[in-house]
Amino acid sequence: MPRRSWGVRVARPMNADQPAAELDDSLSAYGAAYRRRQQQRQRGAFDAREPNALLALFWTRYAASRGDESLVSTTAHVQDLLSEVFADEAQHDVGVDIAGLVSAASFGVLAMADPPSRAVELAFQSGRSTGAVRGLYGVAWRAYFLATAWRYFDWRQRPRVSAELQRRHAYLVERVTRETGHLRGLNLSQLSRVLMLVSEIAVLLSDDDMLSHASAHMAELVSLQRDDGSLPSAPGERAAPTAHLAQFSLAAHTAGQIDSSQKALAYIARERMDSARHLLTVADDAPRAEMSPWVPLALLTALDRHESASPTEPQVEQLEARGVHRWLRRGPRDRG
Repeated sequence: MPRRSWGVRVARPMNADQPAAELDDSLSAYGAAYRRRQQQRQRGAFDAREPNALLALFWTRYAASRGDESLVSTTAHVQDLLSEVFADEAQHDVGVDIAGLVSAASFGVLAMADPPSRAVELAFQSGRSTGAVRGLYGVAWRAYFLATAWRYFDWRQRPRVSAELQRRHAYLVERVTRETGHLRGLNLSQLSRVLMLVSEIAVLLSDDDMLSHASAHMAELVSLQRDDGSLPSAPGERAAPTAHLAQFSLAAHTAGQIDSSQKALAYIARERMDSARHLLTVADDAPRAEMSPWVPLALLTALDRHESASPTEPQVEQLEARGVHRWLRRGPRDRG
């Protein structure tokens, strides 16, 4: 089964039909635009927590992938975004769990001296109350956060973290292992995001059965892709908005459907590139620039040129994931 995790980089050649140079220019343009936006606003880049947290995820992945020369300023951008998310005392939402995930993923990548124990603790406690984590999408981000940040919880918290992760994982397994048509009530954007996260979690927890079912759902979604690389938001509709196609591209890439992922990006690069600004527009008939962080996240994944570690030298993320997997598989008496 093909596996592609955000934490494990595998070098893959770009599709010959995909304008790699143009997408690379677009990625740089998005980086410059976000830097200007954060400097102008001074407190985050968006008014909502989820896009701020997603932008922090993009900056972290960009630094890890490209060896960002302006690491200090990138670190400052990420810290600004995370501070804005955690400072918001509104009800828990996926933005907090994404911020917790970014806090864990950024240590050792950005210019941060201390482990992110306090940040992951804040995110964990924020989502513990009954009803705090809502919906399939919320559960998926919560599980992804817990599996990624597991190593930063101390011996007192790990039993609670493990118990919640086990519960969230079981819920996701139950949802995705039903007949493949069960998730058809979700639109393109919803299904793409959920399948991307479920595939990531399956890889982290070494759950091949869960990954296989997620891939079956993804195959159904890929079957809707048109010859030009686009997909409809719903059957019979025109090509989906750029942000939704970017989400599909990420999901397809994570599931190992590389050609489908690149075809979707080739479509938006061909049909929706503003040649003056090198930014993608919202839709075919909407000239406004699409500033959703999902777009540069998809561009970065497609353009990622980093090679994986040697097969004889497992990456840190893989070793840590095995630790999570062993913890979940052990019985209560073994956990101490």
